[in-house]
Amino acid sequence: QVTADNVPPQVKLVHPFEGKVYVMEDDEWVSITAEATDDWSMDRVEFLLDGKPIGTSTVPPYSIRWTIAMSDTIPEPGRIISETKPITMPDGSIQLGEVAVMTTTEETLPDGTVRLIETWESGRTIISDTHGYTETHLIQLKAYDSAGNVAETEPVRILVTHKQEEETAGAWGIPARGPIALLPEPSGVARRRE
Repeated sequence: QVTADNVPPQVKLVHPFEGKVYVMEDDEWVSITAEATDDWSMDRVEFLLDGKPIGTSTVPPYSIRWTIAMSDTIPEPGRIISETKPITMPDGSIQLGEVAVMTTTEETLPDGTVRLIETWESGRTIISDTHGYTETHLIQLKAYDSAGNVAETEPVRILVTHKQEEETAGAWGIPARGPIALLPEPSGVARRRE
């Protein structure tokens, strides 16, 4: 008797949570923890940062550490980076075309502050204005069972910022001159789905 396993595993990102703030000078790494189970047998959990694999764990508790790094790149207004990639046309055909993988937008807040937002296709974002500098990253998990079935989590966005000398509590307990508050997804920018 042969039993076919066509049911993907179940996977959940336990830590970090959406909007978790890390301070470069205080936090050395981000601890990423997953819960994953399968009806038959688990193989591994793959950890992704901004769409790229950064580690794998084969035994519970499934976890890795990502050493925090910041680019400290100030966005340039109007800057766009494009790459030539295959594009699926409305008729189903595939052609090569230029695709924007990074765009920079500029917005003026009600208080007159000019904010620059650099958004990458991978989900990484850099937000810079006179109140601070914040980089965001997307963390996602893929769980594989022994039969090759795959399940993945929705991406969770974390914020990484520098320590500020002046720490005045702002909304939600986030320092007013520290990390920049979470923004909604910029208009016209969609998260890429694999």
